[in-house]
Amino acid sequence: MSLVKRIRDISVATLNDKIENSEDPVRFIDKYLQTQKTKLTQLEKLYQQTLTHAHSVKQQYTEAETTRIKRENQAEIALKAGEEQLAKLILLEKMQSEEKSEQYRKLYEDGKATVLELEEQIQILKEEVQELVDKRAFYTAKIESLRLQKQLNQVNHFIEKQDYYEQSRSIDRKFSELELQTNALREVRSIDSTNTGSSLGSKLQSEVENQFEALKKKLEQRR
Repeated sequence: MSLVKRIRDISVATLNDKIENSEDPVRFIDKYLQTQKTKLTQLEKLYQQTLTHAHSVKQQYTEAETTRIKRENQAEIALKAGEEQLAKLILLEKMQSEEKSEQYRKLYEDGKATVLELEEQIQILKEEVQELVDKRAFYTAKIESLRLQKQLNQVNHFIEKQDYYEQSRSIDRKFSELELQTNALREVRSIDSTNTGSSLGSKLQSEVENQFEALKKKLEQRR
């Protein structure tokens, strides 16, 4: 695992703790996400610049190497032709090209290493950005679930409260009916007490019995 990867893993763990402890996780993620996207844009721009520079250095290296090989061949031809002085001059140019070639080769190798490092950083940052996008979606859904649950609890509380009021009113109505029945019974008993010992005519007594039976049936039907 590269150093960049290890540092990134530590940063992610720290970030997760901060998100969990944040009062507004979505807002925190949005702010951090914007920072990472800006960093990604800068890295991609730097990557393109580094890639262009590495290509230019490679071209310089290739040209210097081509010149070195060319001068070496020319020096051989001059020496074979007996042109020793010319061969020495050509070898001097060959040595200069060789030095230039080596310099550009090192620059190109360094450039390639930088390009590879930037590619790794960009890939890691892209993964991190995607993870942040996923986390944002999760926390957004979580917050919405909590909001809906809160609304449901409020509705249930309201319904329970309404049920309580309805039950209270029902109890009040039953007590009122019972009180009316009790008062009516008292009146009946009072009448019965008043008429005790009096002699009722058989016809009147029969009518009272009929009224009494009708009243009993009426009460039974109400039950």
